[in-house]
Amino acid sequence: MAGIGFELKRLFADKSVYGYSKAFSYTVMVTLGPFILMVFMTLSIQAMLIMFEKPFALSELYVVSVIYPFIFSHILSSGFSMLATRYISDKLYMKKYIDILPSMYGMLAIVCVCAAIPGIIFFYLAHINLPLKIITFIFFMQMMVLWITGVYLSTLKDFAKIVRCYLTGVIIAILLCAIALYAGVPDTETVFTMLLNMNIGILIINILLLFEIKKVFNLSSKNYFGFLPYFDKYSSLFVTNFTVTLGLYIPNIIIWFSTLQTVVADTYIYAPMYDTVTFFAFISSMAVMVMFVVITETNFYTKYSRYFTYITNHGNASDIENAKKEMINTMWMELRNIFEFQLVITLLFIVIGGYVLPILGLDYESISIYQVLATATYACALMQITVILLIYFEDRHGAMMVGLSFLGSNALLNLLSLKLGSSIFGTGFLLSAFIALLIALFRLDAYIKNIDYYVFCKRPIYYQPDRGIFTKIYEKIIFSRMEDDVVEHLQKK
Repeated sequence: MAGIGFELKRLFADKSVYGYSKAFSYTVMVTLGPFILMVFMTLSIQAMLIMFEKPFALSELYVVSVIYPFIFSHILSSGFSMLATRYISDKLYMKKYIDILPSMYGMLAIVCVCAAIPGIIFFYLAHINLPLKIITFIFFMQMMVLWITGVYLSTLKDFAKIVRCYLTGVIIAILLCAIALYAGVPDTETVFTMLLNMNIGILIINILLLFEIKKVFNLSSKNYFGFLPYFDKYSSLFVTNFTVTLGLYIPNIIIWFSTLQTVVADTYIYAPMYDTVTFFAFISSMAVMVMFVVITETNFYTKYSRYFTYITNHGNASDIENAKKEMINTMWMELRNIFEFQLVITLLFIVIGGYVLPILGLDYESISIYQVLATATYACALMQITVILLIYFEDRHGAMMVGLSFLGSNALLNLLSLKLGSSIFGTGFLLSAFIALLIALFRLDAYIKNIDYYVFCKRPIYYQPDRGIFTKIYEKIIFSRMEDDVVEHLQKK
């Protein structure tokens, strides 16, 4: 995340307890703040529906009307988010700031079109009333915008202001829902009203965030689709993020077709028990992501940058070798610390879950599945971290291989679990996560051992960019724009 590293280094310079507390609080706010606020908004509205004694069927319809747009917008936007991240990083490195804002508009246009097609088909076939179809579809599209906008937010340094933008929208949505329920909204309009107010809150968030981005990148070119060649050059990054993200959700989607299935409004299918314990299991992995951001930005990246700086700035062989050893030792040491830290957190969550989940009404089978899923998310979080490190070292092929193996084994093993019964639900996710983690670690180890070869020998002598279909489309756009500029110039004369 561009900008966060400098701020974290400044905060961690204060070695006091207060300094460290402030630094970790800042990291939590940056990495998890928006997600926590969105979950808080959803759960708060659900709690209000219960408080105002609305029928359970309405509360359930509200929940699935939020879950579906959230999950599928995340899946569909994941590949685009990774390419946008790479494009932004390159533009920041080249100091071509004027291309960043227009690329966001171009990316949003493509993403919204790609998402609208399956969204329209789904809601056309849905058995819910037309107003609810429209408002849920709008919510889905707004979530697509929010995922993409979130990538561009990483370029901003005032992360407290970002959280305030989210907080403003969340509070407004909750207040509007409370007012509507207090005013006695009819049951037939309850879900529509709740989603309408959520849409208003998210629209406010998107508008406020757009203003913040435009404040930073106030100069803009007309290069709206400059990222198109990246679909050819970095297609492996698109596939990696898409397969890893889909792999996170595919167990739940498969279990939706099991004996745990519940059908809502003759449209949505889900497995409330399995989805609930999955949610609690994934909460256990949040801490390690915060820790990884801190370690990467304040320690590992310094060693990583030093190694490649010596290479690009003509450092001598001794300096390069020493920097390489320091970078590798730091990486493995920090990975070991992360593994141990997350292991303790996971065990703690498993123990706490054994006491808390029965209070929430979950039975013994649900708790057993939760314990398996908590262990699975341990491996899954560590696998994601290892994949990020592979991408750091430009091993895009290796990262893609891990993503594909994670998705493939996940789908296969969870489909098998449908045949074997609910007693082993979660085991497929557990096995696939550990398989992907092992592949990622072996790949990272093999790459690091031969890093000199990959850095010095595997690069082409003469660079030739990939001229695939997206590059040709971009060149056509540029050529057409140049013709328009020439015509406009001649007309002015």
